[in-house]
Amino acid sequence: TRSPLANPYGWANQDVSVNYTCNDGLSGVLTCPAPMLFSSEGLNNSTSAIVYDYAGNTSQATMNGISIDKTKPNTVATLPGGLVNGWYNTGISIPLISTDTLSGVLLTNYRLLRGGIVVSSGLYASPITASADGQYSLYYFATDKAGNIEVEKITAFKIDRTRPVISISSPAAGQIFIATRGNIPVVYDVSDNFDAAPAVEA
Repeated sequence: TRSPLANPYGWANQDVSVNYTCNDGLSGVLTCPAPMLFSSEGLNNSTSAIVYDYAGNTSQATMNGISIDKTKPNTVATLPGGLVNGWYNTGISIPLISTDTLSGVLLTNYRLLRGGIVVSSGLYASPITASADGQYSLYYFATDKAGNIEVEKITAFKIDRTRPVISISSPAAGQIFIATRGNIPVVYDVSDNFDAAPAVEA
């Protein structure tokens, strides 16, 4: 018998021991194989052992299909290019790529938050999109077929698609000036939904 048993996908994510139970109703068991421990990762390992009775009879038992995967899967989120001073000024889509070299990826979970509020979550199936202005946090992790769960990762990004606003309070609209060599003072106010002091070019 083996312990633990394989999961529904045929894998274990820990050491597997194979124990032998020997019996003989007449002369009795001479030798019974010692337990076998599998600790290394691998696919479809097997073990065989022979039991002897006092009369010299033998019997062989084989355990096949011992697959062990102890390594967590890995997920990479790829942000697009096009950053301007650390911001995106358009909507973006983010693919998640999960890999696992032994048992294979079973599923990938994600949560997308904007300003601390969940805007989408669930099982990853296609690139995650974000278009509204805000500061985002994307959380994600994968699970493989052996039951190994990746440590949750986070990728942050910011979107600002709103143009800044500039308003001139002086001189007043329609005000006429006589050409002189002096400068005409201009008083203006600039605002932006994220930047408290946006840059101004005159």
